[in-house]
Amino acid sequence: MSQRKGAMAAAVTSSKHHEDQEMMMELRRGPWTLEEDNLLMNYIACHGEGRWNLLARCSGLKRTGKSCRLRWLNYLKPDIKRGNLTPEEQLLILELHSKWGNRWSRIAQHLPGRTDNEIKNYWRTRVQKQARQLRVDANSAVFRDAVRCYWMPRLLEKMGARRPRTTTTGRQRRPQQLRRRHGRWRRKRRLRVPVVVVADGRARRPG
Repeated sequence: MSQRKGAMAAAVTSSKHHEDQEMMMELRRGPWTLEEDNLLMNYIACHGEGRWNLLARCSGLKRTGKSCRLRWLNYLKPDIKRGNLTPEEQLLILELHSKWGNRWSRIAQHLPGRTDNEIKNYWRTRVQKQARQLRVDANSAVFRDAVRCYWMPRLLEKMGARRPRTTTTGRQRRPQQLRRRHGRWRRKRRLRVPVVVVADGRARRPG
């Protein structure tokens, strides 16, 4: 009897493995089509987001649950903000990264409408690129001090040159609060760093 049960269990396991292999072979890869986007948006409109593996099976999409989740969160979700990051958003990313490191999802919670993928791309294409140009590690103390002493104040100058907003959204800090915070930090540290990093992407050394 035990041998028969063992054989049946092995047969079920083998059948399930075969089905999983067939499903993996049928999965689509590469860019999403407009038809797939519509299928995903219509399904979420009816059933809500979440339970992505179930969504992938029931929606008719031949995509993985992870692929569906990333497509929705990074491209299709209605409240996603478009366009370049503002100086306020860039400053907040630099500040939060100094506290939390590469925890992109946690940082994104403080920038309404921005995705963790977008924030990660900003860090890699702007910040890490700047560090490579200066031939220093992006996580080194020298580069972090340069960002705090020169890049962040430059962003604050850009924010001050713009028309002040009457309201603030989400959890973003007001420019005046950020200026006071960085002013206190610079008076406390008074560091001299060997390189200067500015927000326009050019590296300079103090004259």
